[in-house]
Amino acid sequence: MSVQDPQPSESATIQLLTKWAVASRMHCSTRTIEIWVKAGQFVPPIHIGRRPFWTAQSLEAWLSQKTSATASGAQANALEAAATPSEGGPPIAQTSNLPTGPKEKVELGAVARAAREKSISRLQALCEEA
Repeated sequence: MSVQDPQPSESATIQLLTKWAVASRMHCSTRTIEIWVKAGQFVPPIHIGRRPFWTAQSLEAWLSQKTSATASGAQANALEAAATPSEGGPPIAQTSNLPTGPKEKVELGAVARAAREKSISRLQALCEEA
């Protein structure tokens, strides 16, 4: 009499993700993941020993929940902003000058370098006058 081991089906396979893998998928740092978990803003991990792991399914469910909530919230905010004028100026979305990509980060670095060089030249001019 032989007993056959059942073959695991694909639906029974659980894919565990490390903190680094989760951070990579979320496009943030591992420290950000730690902060979100501690604040209760992220999927709680499964600990194996001292190491935290997340299931791919729970992460996908959390992402879909957040994206649907964000989309509905963004639509409501856009409608509210269009209906009522904001106090003290245009809406924040129109005044935001934050870099959104690598090219803008490079340009921001060039602006910072130029400002630093200008400050150094001013200090050198003050030292020469004294």
